Amino acid sequence: MRPEERDATADSHPARDETLEQELEDAGLEAWIRHRQKPEQRLLVQTARAERAAKAAQEAAERQRFREATSLERAEKRKAKKEKRLAERMKAVKEAESIRGANNETAEDHQIQVDAAEKARVEQVRQAQLAVDYDDFRTWTKHIETFLRLESKTFPEPPHWPCNKPACRKSRPLEACRHSIIRLFSAGWECDKKREEGKPGGFRAWLEEHRSMWSPLAMVREDNTDAYRRKVDYLYQVAEELAKRQA
Repeated sequence: MRPEERDATADSHPARDETLEQELEDAGLEAWIRHRQKPEQRLLVQTARAERAAKAAQEAAERQRFREATSLERAEKRKAKKEKRLAERMKAVKEAESIRGANNETAEDHQIQVDAAEKARVEQVRQAQLAVDYDDFRTWTKHIETFLRLESKTFPEPPHWPCNKPACRKSRPLEACRHSIIRLFSAGWECDKKREEGKPGGFRAWLEEHRSMWSPLAMVREDNTDAYRRKVDYLYQVAEELAKRQA
């Protein structure tokens, strides 16, 4: 457009030009206002962001504390449960040991009673057998006295019992083996001891007293034979062996 045309056109629209100028002024004012408001808005935005970040950090810290507290609480609960289970186990073990100990004591008491009863029974049987053996001993010693008074010509054999020991299977002058003779003498001593409590000398003195009856020198007879002397010697040897054992 030529300048003449622009001037003509400008002259022909004066109201439009005023409006345009007013718009330019308003736009400049708004720009200026916006320019002035930007730092304040930025400050507000930054403040808001900082507040949101602080709030988020605080919430995160609270959540962390909550998690830690919850974790600690759970750990304490687990520890408490573990300690409770351990205490229950220890209690059960102690109760079991107590019951076991009571059972053991009961079993031991029962075993003691059984042993005592068995010991009493064995002693009762032994005493009964001892009484029988002592009767045999007294009967035999009376026969010896009768024989020494020359009222009998047959040498009285001592009582004897079966013996399966190898050494006792060999031939010997008497029917009674050394074990039977020792049993006979022991019964005589134990029963005489009960009747002669306080008598000095003990078993050896008692045996020496009785052994003199069976001495080969004491049993010298006009009708003695070799078989008779062998019996007396054997009996005396066993009595002497037993006396040495008790020395």
